[in-house]
Amino acid sequence: MQLRTLNRSLNLRISGETRGSATNQHSLCVLFYLQIYQYIQSRFYRSPEVLLGIPYDLAIDMWSLGCILVEMHTGEPLFSGANEVDQMNKIVEVLGMPPKAMLDQAHKTKKYFDKLPDGTYVLRKPKDGKKYKAPAHRRLHDIIGNFSSFKTNETRVPPRGLVRFR
Repeated sequence: MQLRTLNRSLNLRISGETRGSATNQHSLCVLFYLQIYQYIQSRFYRSPEVLLGIPYDLAIDMWSLGCILVEMHTGEPLFSGANEVDQMNKIVEVLGMPPKAMLDQAHKTKKYFDKLPDGTYVLRKPKDGKKYKAPAHRRLHDIIGNFSSFKTNETRVPPRGLVRFR
């Protein structure tokens, strides 16, 4: 388990199991344990932190939400990896390489990346021979389309048209 400390001058609402707390007049200090689970997200919505096996926080939920919103818009998963290696490759195609500091601390880095003698990382060659675009060469705009091209006045049903009272 990981021990996490929060200091805020605001009121905090914390979900999960609280192990203890202490307060003073200037700030609220809460100590609690975060359990790190191995299987936390479905593969299509799995964040790089989870794939790399590094500590994560609530930001992984925002990652998943973003992936789900794109899927709702396009009808297709944003990153539809057949396995975790394919998933990481698809993420890197769009977003580029994860930061070196993240890869240095992750215990699953070698599953996805090779470290060069100069200390930089490159994606490992897939065992299945699948080809991917270079990091950050698949444009998100090409995947989700142009939101400004919608003609909402022509396609949207006015609220009064949805429900008719008599």
